[in-house]
Amino acid sequence: MSSGQAAAGILLSGIAGLLQGQLTPSKPLLGQVAELLRTAAPQLALEASRYPAAQAGQELLYELAVDPAGGPSLYLVSDGAGTSSPPHTHQTWAVLLGLRGVELNQLFRLRGDSDGRLHKVGAEEAVGPGACLLMQAEDIHATRVRGESCYHLHLYGRALSHLPPFATRCFASKYE
Repeated sequence: MSSGQAAAGILLSGIAGLLQGQLTPSKPLLGQVAELLRTAAPQLALEASRYPAAQAGQELLYELAVDPAGGPSLYLVSDGAGTSSPPHTHQTWAVLLGLRGVELNQLFRLRGDSDGRLHKVGAEEAVGPGACLLMQAEDIHATRVRGESCYHLHLYGRALSHLPPFATRCFASKYE
């Protein structure tokens, strides 16, 4: 086991202790999780030779520590310049920590009239080095990369392998 893998395992153990089995932690508790992630990031040994940056238009996902039972799991994501994602939900809580580059996140809510339309919530949030985005399971966001390829740590409340496929978590509806 590498030092980075050991650090990721220690991080997930610390998060499990903090959450104490909560499946839907509050935003303040997710803020504490973000601080643990921010503190642990330098120890994760994320060498560029092992985790190459995405090229323009490309998305890369690296598993750093995945709970085989489907619990909280940590990934390194690299999105290339010009990459974007449609509005989608993770269907689990998420803490995203910027490491390099800038990813713009637009949050959305479903309109109350049940026509499936989304409306934007606030301005885009820039997630750059050291910045965190906290998301609840029901939160909806779209992303786009500005400038150079970016790296982010994505900590999800459930392993991606235990979630429905990405395409089924996307919103094809119009938004305003």
